[in-house]
Amino acid sequence: MRSRIDRIALGLVVLAAGCSHKAPRMNLTMKDTVVTDLGIDCEFDWVPGFRHVSIDCDEKQLEDERRALDKEAALARELGFDVTPVTRTPLIDRPGWRIENQAVFHPRKYLRGLLAAIPGKGSIVCEDSEATFDENGTCCVGRNRVLAKWVVGATHNPVVGRASVASATLLQTRLALFTTYVVSAPLKGDDGLLGCYWDTASPYRYVRVDRNGSGLRVIAGGEDHKTGQVGDTRDSFAALERWATPLADGSIRHRWSGQVIETNDKLPLIGEISDKQFIGTGFAGNGMTFGTLTAMMARDAITGARNPWSDLFGPERSTIAHKPWDYLRQNADYPYYMVRDRFAGAQSRSLRSVQRGFGRIVDVDGQMVAAFRDKDGKLTTLSAVCTHMGCRVGWNAAEQTWDCPCHGSRFSTTGKVLAGPAEDPLERIK
Repeated sequence: MRSRIDRIALGLVVLAAGCSHKAPRMNLTMKDTVVTDLGIDCEFDWVPGFRHVSIDCDEKQLEDERRALDKEAALARELGFDVTPVTRTPLIDRPGWRIENQAVFHPRKYLRGLLAAIPGKGSIVCEDSEATFDENGTCCVGRNRVLAKWVVGATHNPVVGRASVASATLLQTRLALFTTYVVSAPLKGDDGLLGCYWDTASPYRYVRVDRNGSGLRVIAGGEDHKTGQVGDTRDSFAALERWATPLADGSIRHRWSGQVIETNDKLPLIGEISDKQFIGTGFAGNGMTFGTLTAMMARDAITGARNPWSDLFGPERSTIAHKPWDYLRQNADYPYYMVRDRFAGAQSRSLRSVQRGFGRIVDVDGQMVAAFRDKDGKLTTLSAVCTHMGCRVGWNAAEQTWDCPCHGSRFSTTGKVLAGPAEDPLERIK
């Protein structure tokens, strides 16, 4: 899904924090000036990247995939990238190609370093704070009042904000939210295995090998699916662990999931969605690059500078006309699940059926209730109707959340919004 050459060209090679935005075309010079100038200790390193044939391919598929990768490598070289076909990649030991100078770093440590560098004169950082506007258009963040002509919504999935509900709804039809799974374990080997790896499977799987205080580690991800559309999410973790365990030195140490947003033309949406309301979304698997690029483009928009990438990534571009079938396919979920929910019954008609540590959809006197019982036996009952557009949520056993299959909203067991497009919590039911 996210392995086409157009994604490679923009998402894997350029560390946007160091690129010049003044040139008429993308500057491919590798820089890490932010990290070095600020002295940020974030495990930054330059490593090679390897795209390789999936281990699931049979002999015929292997040869077809190898030829396809050779064409990709040739196109990448025409575009100016340092790409070389290889008969065997390290670690995975499959045919593919190698690309040089991939930047890897710990994103939270990097952001913590940036936070410490904020001068404080007119700059504040607020956590768990809602941003609203009063009748004069003044932005209010928590208890602070900020005179702001511009607002940059760095919210993963865009909130409505100043935009109209109609335009926000139309924007949402161009986004598809996927759940992705990740596991981590120690790796036995030497520095020759350092790098980023991703295969030709669909959905694709990827591996990152880097160093931490204990030596080399492998971080493997994949098994992506549209949020809320898998019956038992624990199966996705199990499948990923079966694939990643042979790469590890010992057992899997950590596992977690995340959410990535796709657009139907595979490029992010970065720009204004209403007057002086700027967004960046649809980063797919390239958030560290496109998040930084969004900051650069937002700065240019606010200061009135021309940015050479505005036309390419701008939300006003016609992504629907570019790939109408992908647009229609992604948006079939809403009518399908709305109709299905009207005919599908509840999982139970008794709250006593809800086991400790689990959630179920229960029909209580004709009302669909999302019921969760914690390990102490306390029951929490919520409306099973997503507050975004009325679809029915489902239980995510791996993460213990309520997920919406229509547009990917996620809620905690108490009903709190964990991920949009929903902005209101699930209603409490007594």
